[in-house]
Amino acid sequence: MAWDVLRQGLVITLAVGTSGTQTSYFWDSRTDGWTVDTYPASMGPSYPYSYDSERADDTEFLLGCKDGFVRKVDETALNDDGTAIATQVRYQPITLTDGRSTGILQSVDVTLAVGSGAVILKVFTGQTAEECMLNTTPRIARTLSAGRNAIATHNIRGKYVQLELSSSANTQWAVENVQVNARPSGSGRHSRA
Repeated sequence: MAWDVLRQGLVITLAVGTSGTQTSYFWDSRTDGWTVDTYPASMGPSYPYSYDSERADDTEFLLGCKDGFVRKVDETALNDDGTAIATQVRYQPITLTDGRSTGILQSVDVTLAVGSGAVILKVFTGQTAEECMLNTTPRIARTLSAGRNAIATHNIRGKYVQLELSSSANTQWAVENVQVNARPSGSGRHSRA
């Protein structure tokens, strides 16, 4: 465990064997949110270290890795030694109703930052929040581009909905706004994710 001075958050790495993948967690103090990173277990981080220098350009967050190399996070990298860096954000489930009846998801409106790379939007539904989170089959999947992307969902029904934004291409992307339009029992309602 170590504090990342540059990104203002806590890094937690889990020690595992040399087969499969290794998981590392990052808690961002600015957003109070968690990010999960996975690495090949044979080269995953075993020792995180935050070097806080008096000179800002010397400050680094370093990862001692199982294969003997010391690595650092490069936020401008589009790939990891030729392997695409897959990214994914799955928002918490949003209730479409008062919890007792089924709601109708009418549309999803996602605004990506100017210059953002392409992103895949997936929409999952469920009768409970847990069912929605465990669902791996999206009701719709669309590729989004920079700017505003308004998507009609063709009246998807459910009690809960969950949105996922992801990219496996060698690209950087950023989301500015996500909004869903739902109609429980005949009345319109807007929710923000």
